[in-house]
Amino acid sequence: MKFFNSLATLAISTIAAAHCMKKGQQLSASSNSDPFQGLLPGSNLLYFCSDKDEDSSISISNFDTNPILPTSYNPIDISISGVLRKPLNHASYVILRDVVTGEQLNSEQILICPFLESLGHLCPIESAPFHINLNFMVESLPDVQSEHIYVELYHPSGDQIICIKSPFYNGFPADQDIFMEGIGSTDL
Repeated sequence: MKFFNSLATLAISTIAAAHCMKKGQQLSASSNSDPFQGLLPGSNLLYFCSDKDEDSSISISNFDTNPILPTSYNPIDISISGVLRKPLNHASYVILRDVVTGEQLNSEQILICPFLESLGHLCPIESAPFHINLNFMVESLPDVQSEHIYVELYHPSGDQIICIKSPFYNGFPADQDIFMEGIGSTDL
């Protein structure tokens, strides 16, 4: 269950960031460059899965991840601010997919509201501004075949609300020295 809770935290925070900005509202990496197509605002490497200009029910003003690349076995801090424009259904759920294979990575649906409530956050089911700070350990996803995952949010009816593409790196534990000693490597 620990795996799914950490995975769900990453997925939910990523979804909240993704279902937000219309193309004209997206921020660029620097004030002197053109906006990246589909890039979410803030310090992150998150993109919409497609270029479709949908009616957004969530408007994100900022989405920060630290570190910017989620790496398994390491902590991540996430801060999300925005406005929920349309109510969120308590039965809305998240599915994670491998970008290369399309395989579903979570064996069960992750219900957004119960998950947020289990972390002490109110579920944003009413139209209102919100700000969420999350800190958790990123778990390993052994079945991932690429450096990115799709995080998909669905209505209870099965209609997709949003899909975003998030980087993901199956890395080493935070204490790499112990890990490297275990496989016979030394520092250079």
